[in-house]
Amino acid sequence: MSVVIVAPGQGSQTPGFLEPWLAEPAIAAHLGELAEASGVDLAAHGTTSDADTIRDTAVAQPLIVAASLLSLRAVLGDSSARAGRLAGIAGHSVGELAAAAGAGILSEADAMRLVALRGRAMASAAAEVKTGMSAVIGADEGELLGMLAALGLEPANFNGGGQIVVAGELPALERLKETPPPGARVIPLQVAGAFHTRFMAPAVETLREAAADVAVQPRRQHRRQRCRLPRPHRRTGRQPGALGSDDGGVRGRRNHRNCRTRPRGRPRRSRQAWAERPSHRRGQDARRPPGRAGPHRRSSMSTPTLTQSSGAQYTRILSFGAARGDLVVPNEDLIGPINSSDEWIRQRTGVVTRKRASKGINAVDLAETAANEALEKAGVPREKIGAVLVSTISNVAVTPSMASLLADRLGVTPAPAYDISAACAGYTYGIAQADALIRSGAAEYVLVGGAEKLSQYVHPEARSISFLLGDGAGAVVVGPAEEPGIAASVWGSDGSKWDAVGMNATFEEYLDGEKPWPTMRQEGQTVFRWAVWEMAKVAKQALEAAGITADDLAAFVPHQANMRIIDELAKQLKLPEHVMIGRDIQTTGNTSAASIPLATHRLLEEHPELSGGLALQIGFGAGLVYGAQVVRLP
Repeated sequence: MSVVIVAPGQGSQTPGFLEPWLAEPAIAAHLGELAEASGVDLAAHGTTSDADTIRDTAVAQPLIVAASLLSLRAVLGDSSARAGRLAGIAGHSVGELAAAAGAGILSEADAMRLVALRGRAMASAAAEVKTGMSAVIGADEGELLGMLAALGLEPANFNGGGQIVVAGELPALERLKETPPPGARVIPLQVAGAFHTRFMAPAVETLREAAADVAVQPRRQHRRQRCRLPRPHRRTGRQPGALGSDDGGVRGRRNHRNCRTRPRGRPRRSRQAWAERPSHRRGQDARRPPGRAGPHRRSSMSTPTLTQSSGAQYTRILSFGAARGDLVVPNEDLIGPINSSDEWIRQRTGVVTRKRASKGINAVDLAETAANEALEKAGVPREKIGAVLVSTISNVAVTPSMASLLADRLGVTPAPAYDISAACAGYTYGIAQADALIRSGAAEYVLVGGAEKLSQYVHPEARSISFLLGDGAGAVVVGPAEEPGIAASVWGSDGSKWDAVGMNATFEEYLDGEKPWPTMRQEGQTVFRWAVWEMAKVAKQALEAAGITADDLAAFVPHQANMRIIDELAKQLKLPEHVMIGRDIQTTGNTSAASIPLATHRLLEEHPELSGGLALQIGFGAGLVYGAQVVRLP
């Protein structure tokens, strides 16, 4: 009995779907070979990884192709056993690579290397712009295509049965969902990007270069065909390699790399050119009749497979540490130069006092105190710290980094160490990077700090910001976990408002004598409106990315920018009464990158019952940059 095989594309995976298969030793061994070729832990992702993890394009694609190859061998045996039973094989999207391996065009190892690279390249392309896909069911095709053009969306798949999958930027997809075509339904799909569209263009060249070095198996006889059906056999009239033949070929897309028998751009030789080639190059080919294909020859050189690291599946914050300036500065000490009052500052900002550091105490000194507390609480040996990240805008020097000095003081060298310059969002950026470093295998434990001495950049007459700023440092240790402790980060920037908050002069202007020492200032109303309205959207996106609602939170810890901003964000998020809100700004002030860990540290000290609960943290500031994620409190 002959069969036709169709290999599925992305979206066919489900959590734990390989677990029953791996009970069979032969299948488990086969999966191990495929995992080694791809550099992806397929056993873990096919058994224990959650839906969000295996939705990641870089994970999903090799996992799906591997599952197809496992199924093919289990049903039809190895390549020699299936030769007489396989009538045809095809694939949908990434399933084309599984089909190519199943047909014998590619080796399984080459197919897995290619799909791993394809997945990473497409994931990288998807990260450039926030995109997605939606299935539209029951729409008139002409009417839908007109709407897509107006919204800047594209049809990605015409699936038949009245279903068309569309793709593009998320806001446009949301508008289509809100106002669908008459009588149609729009269903968002659980995918990580706009596949089969222009948004994947950045991945094309990467895959093209990789495919150029992959050897096509010699069993294919119709090498001169370029994405056309093979010519019928002279005697039998059969079409080797076409669906329905005994040869089991693949009918691919017209631009499929495996359909090419000549490198791109190389002209076809004429019969005369063939005959005129130098004899030392022609060799055996000189005796071959022109126009007749010879046997396929593998390149004598092979491309080695690189080893990539992989780490823990999940991460979490293990501990917090904190340090505040040694000086308490009440409002009364600052109201004179700005011609204001204690009441005015309290009403507009909620700040009563702020902590500032004495002369001789720098931001790195505060960072050291906070980091030592975090390390002691975590109980992690210092030699296991694999990276030190410090978010700061107040280092005493442009270079070297504060992080490298801190790493030396803590005794964690030679751990890599670097600073993050993302102002008030810097701490959330550090958490996102620590999570990625650990899960990629680049580090086992990461120390993340936010440290600022903003008092050195305060002008006492700057009415918009001088009374807000304080000095302090917060630190956390991030490490591996048995369950997810750091949800997906939502982060970004809006450089169109780059100068809404920041320094009032450049260092070049200062050195040239054109401007005095640079100090902080802001466009208060611009920053307030952006923080309130736009950051509420980001906070909601972070909740959605984590797969929870506000009701699931134990705490909300926003950047301590202004008490009015904090209250407005809490209102827009409709936080339940049981959710504790970080309000460290009242006595510490705005400490930029240090504000979130300082506020969280205080919450945990005052409310130890929050331990183990979920906290939404969001930072936003100069740039305008922002970052948010849901974390499990230590």
